[in-house]
Amino acid sequence: MILIVDSGSTKSEWTILRDGEVTFQRVLEGISPFFHSDEEMIRTFRQIPSDGIRNIHYYGTGCSTGPNRAKLHLVLKKAFPGAQLVEVDSDIMGAARGLCQHEPGIAGILGTGSNSCVFDGESIIEQHGGLGYILGDEGSGAVLGKMLMQDFLNNRLPVELEEELLEQYSLNRDLLLHKVYREPLPNRYLASFAPFVHHHRQESYVQGLLARHFKSFLENLSWAFSNYTDLPLHLTGSVAWYFKTEVLEASKQFPFEIGTILRGPTPGLIQFHSTF
Repeated sequence: MILIVDSGSTKSEWTILRDGEVTFQRVLEGISPFFHSDEEMIRTFRQIPSDGIRNIHYYGTGCSTGPNRAKLHLVLKKAFPGAQLVEVDSDIMGAARGLCQHEPGIAGILGTGSNSCVFDGESIIEQHGGLGYILGDEGSGAVLGKMLMQDFLNNRLPVELEEELLEQYSLNRDLLLHKVYREPLPNRYLASFAPFVHHHRQESYVQGLLARHFKSFLENLSWAFSNYTDLPLHLTGSVAWYFKTEVLEASKQFPFEIGTILRGPTPGLIQFHSTF
């Protein structure tokens, strides 16, 4: 049996295949080797049945570096001792395989964080992003929430929106600063404001916010991948999926042709790993 894992910062999706057929799927909390200990990861992994698992293909946030891949590899071997093959790779490789299959293209993730790459059908040949919400992550839910909170703290929100935000989130300056600077996983907290933005996306202030947000993402992409604008740009992630109308509108200012937009790469990864 094959276990396929797609893990972002907020949630992870676990799929077990037997002879190319899905026999088990479950969504758990997100895993990050930057923020979670070995013990925390093992507790999460052991919620998945391990009997019969022979091959594991794990794609996760924070797994673009050798030390983090090695860390995940060891933890997965402990949680699934019967596995003969354990492949750990980055979430952007998972997106590339799931979105592009074996064809060249640009793959982007817009979820809690953001990342993008040029994929030649087999390998990632260039990568951009994945810097976290402080240094990058343009287009992500965390940066969208950060932009909204910056306007909140600087009294730039329309009165009606501010009042609703205060009521819905019991928000105040001290609480916000504590959540961002004192508590773990501030990126996940900031991204939690994305549903509020989505609910109000027809309002002029929010439309302007979203236009700035996705313009920033596409501007960086057009600069980073200026030699590959003839390739289709495929996107995955909750932000790409729920704001696809705004993404498509922003893309009109840039040379990219938007291809597939999926909520998550798992259906494509099932297809990819069922053909080998």
